[in-house]
Amino acid sequence: MDRTILNLLLLYAGLLVINSALSAWLWVTTRERLYRSVFAVWASTAISFVIQGALTWNDIAIALGFASVFPVNLALARLVAMTLGMSLRWRPYAVALAAGAATRIVLLMAGADFTWIALATSTPVALPCLVMVARVVRERR
Repeated sequence: MDRTILNLLLLYAGLLVINSALSAWLWVTTRERLYRSVFAVWASTAISFVIQGALTWNDIAIALGFASVFPVNLALARLVAMTLGMSLRWRPYAVALAAGAATRIVLLMAGADFTWIALATSTPVALPCLVMVARVVRERR
């Protein structure tokens, strides 16, 4: 691996650890829901970083590793919903993620290109944030 990329990955990992620790400290000392939500964002990002780094041996593993971003996007959507006093139901997004996983398996067995397999993963992963942004824009007009 190129030394520059390695340095950037180490910097990113360090920032994730620092932000996770600070947000955990804020949550533990204040017990406020906002800080718990911020901690959920940073902790899920750190976990996703590790999972994506581990799952790199082929295209399917990479697509599967990207599914670990789902909790990050759900935590971000929850943070926005809580901040703006909106509701967020996680079950429809979990169903979409499961449907995407099933679609990914069918596409893999059919011999589809990586692009289609990755779309079956990335679309439901992005849904919590996409839907929340659309709701915010629609309700704030």
